[in-house]
Amino acid sequence: NVDDLGTLTILGTAVVGTTLTTALADPDGISGTPTYTWSVDGVEVVNPNADQSTFTLTTAEEGKTVSVSVAYSDPFGSHTLSDAIDSGNNGGTTVGGVDDLGTLTILGTAVVGTTLTTALADPDGISGTPTYTWSVDGVAVVNPNADQSTFTLTPSEEGKTVSVSVTYSDPFGSHTLSDALDAGNNGGTTVGGVMHRQSTLVTIVVDSATNDGTILESERTTATPNLTSIKIEIPSDAQAGDVITVSNELTGSVIATWTIGTNANAGETKYLYDAVTLPTGSQELIISTTIIDSAGRHGPTGADSAILNQAAVVSANNSTLLGLVGAEALGVLDISNQAVFAMDVNNNIETVTVTYSSLVNLSTYQLAVSNVLAAELGLTISIVNNAGLLGLLAASSVITITATDGGAMDNQKLNELLTTIHFENTTLDVGVGDTLSITATDADGLSATDSSSDLLNIGLLAAQGTNSGIQEGTSGNDGLVGTANSDRLYGYAGDDTLSGDTGNDLLRGGAGIDTLNGGDGNDILIGGAGHDILNGGNGDDVLYVDYSNELSNDSDKINGGAGFDTLYISGGNVGFNINTLYFIDPTAISGIEKIDITGTGINGLELSYANLLNLSDTSDILYVTGNEEDNVTLTDTEAFRGSATVDGVVYNTYDIGGTSAADIWVQQDIRVI
Repeated sequence: NVDDLGTLTILGTAVVGTTLTTALADPDGISGTPTYTWSVDGVEVVNPNADQSTFTLTTAEEGKTVSVSVAYSDPFGSHTLSDAIDSGNNGGTTVGGVDDLGTLTILGTAVVGTTLTTALADPDGISGTPTYTWSVDGVAVVNPNADQSTFTLTPSEEGKTVSVSVTYSDPFGSHTLSDALDAGNNGGTTVGGVMHRQSTLVTIVVDSATNDGTILESERTTATPNLTSIKIEIPSDAQAGDVITVSNELTGSVIATWTIGTNANAGETKYLYDAVTLPTGSQELIISTTIIDSAGRHGPTGADSAILNQAAVVSANNSTLLGLVGAEALGVLDISNQAVFAMDVNNNIETVTVTYSSLVNLSTYQLAVSNVLAAELGLTISIVNNAGLLGLLAASSVITITATDGGAMDNQKLNELLTTIHFENTTLDVGVGDTLSITATDADGLSATDSSSDLLNIGLLAAQGTNSGIQEGTSGNDGLVGTANSDRLYGYAGDDTLSGDTGNDLLRGGAGIDTLNGGDGNDILIGGAGHDILNGGNGDDVLYVDYSNELSNDSDKINGGAGFDTLYISGGNVGFNINTLYFIDPTAISGIEKIDITGTGINGLELSYANLLNLSDTSDILYVTGNEEDNVTLTDTEAFRGSATVDGVVYNTYDIGGTSAADIWVQQDIRVI
């Protein structure tokens, strides 16, 4: 007979906790007792198992190889065989970890209007797409959210329990986890309702001055340095039993709690003197309020914020603009053609100087800027040219920019003007040692400077007067047409027609009856004085209108067009009544999804549900942003639907159409009447 070859196979999944077994076979039979030797990472180990043909995997073997050899006899003599764990028989060539327990947690406050989210985690990893099932009072429901891991609480869930289960897989197989609302993570075991109250107004008071969003250094060096007081205006419609909580979002601490009818009254103004430590560095101080009635229902939130005055961000090198911290504050304004740039998060730059200096005068380079645009923007410029020593060495040209009214300069207007700075001599012959610098000084005396000797960047100053995308009109009736790039078109006086193209354009009409057509791209349209026509076109556009004195039969005509478009009310102390405007002219405004009433002073917005629907052809939701003390009057009965955050902005949401949906989202700083 032939001595047939025997086989040895390790069986079992190669994960911690598994007891591996062996399958030994020989067609000629096995005589005597086989002797097994187990090895880990190629090193023999003592096997504690009584049955030496088995081996139990522990955490000591995790991540390592395991093999076994056996010595046995058949009728033909003695033989030795071996095997090691492999992907085919054991699921891997090394030992996997323990099948760790996963976790599922519902996140979000359990009140109507909140969108609950879930946190699913498993130390072993998650494979495939988890399947979520939400239940209300123990009964599975259909979740209308596209993201099934989230669930939006509506009035139908008020007073009920909400839970979720998830089925998912990890390398060890399929698992199911569940979680339900609880007091720790969600503020309660059942869904709280919402109630209508006016929001509680919060004002940060620094050095006895009402907060303007910026804390100057001089305001930190008073009798109570580094401390600020808080002014709280309790809603006039607050009811007995309502609990108002004031919190410091920066530290996560509660500052004060009042109960109406016990230690506070409806309509009362409370002061918390020297109650909060001012922020440091770039930290933002946010003081927020909540109001909850005796039934546990939540009302609108309130908030005020302030940041320590920061030095401006400046750049004298165009190549650094793309990732410049702070540049995003200018929104859709295209700054790619600028040789110099300046902005301030506090929006309080008072002086900017741009200097070109030459070590050796190869030619005459004097800086110039658009005087007409400066006047249009309310800015004043002065230019000082120095020919240098004998006209040969150390020449310089300096432009100084200030606000005509002596105050702070708007970031956007400042950068519009900076783009027009250029050399009068466009035949470039700059050399080594030539330097371009910019310095910005704010209202608190903080300055920032940047300089560049990059010849390509300096070369932009020769080009900015000719190919920067800027077109300027005259005092007559002009027609300006942009290109496929990002253009800036200025009509100035006269009845002008400005038309952008496919870029992200800025169109500023100036005085006169102007027509502004944004075209494609995310455009900025600024009508200016006179009754203008603003057409945003495609893209997410911002349309600026001063309605201070324009509520008449020939008011500006606004059409945002396709995309998510914002109407910015740029006047001061404006009562913007959309109901009145539509009564005068039903076609006055269309294609608008957001209204910003920031402007200056205390501004108000008034509208009905019917006119909210008239604002946009594509959305039944209107977003409203603004400042503290601005207000929104809703002429239909409204129902508060909860608070939510979009793009970092906290909104109080209301149903004014009786649909149970949130129709109007109002920034929490604004009081709804």
